[in-house]
Amino acid sequence: MTKKIFRSIIAVAMVVLLASLFIASTFLYDYFNKLQVTQLKEELSLVAANVDKVGTEYFDNFDSSVFRFTLVDADGRVLYDSQASAEDMENHLKREEIAEALESGRGS
Repeated sequence: MTKKIFRSIIAVAMVVLLASLFIASTFLYDYFNKLQVTQLKEELSLVAANVDKVGTEYFDNFDSSVFRFTLVDADGRVLYDSQASAEDMENHLKREEIAEALESGRGS
């Protein structure tokens, strides 16, 4: 009889432990995801301010193998791309992320 009780207690403890781990990992994932989004927005605000001051020359020292930056004007014309020639790229006005950026002020 004590073995059954012991097994039941262990089973309940395992279920509670797994549920706690799942809940904690969900909260941590959400927290760190929001933190990264906030940091990225702040960094992009700094980039935007520097591009306004310096122009696309600001990107000359960036490592394009790590990040890709595409600077697009309000008409969808590509002004700068870190991994391709801006002159060879088509108009981006009809792209979903550009429409989102024009609507909300930010896009991906």
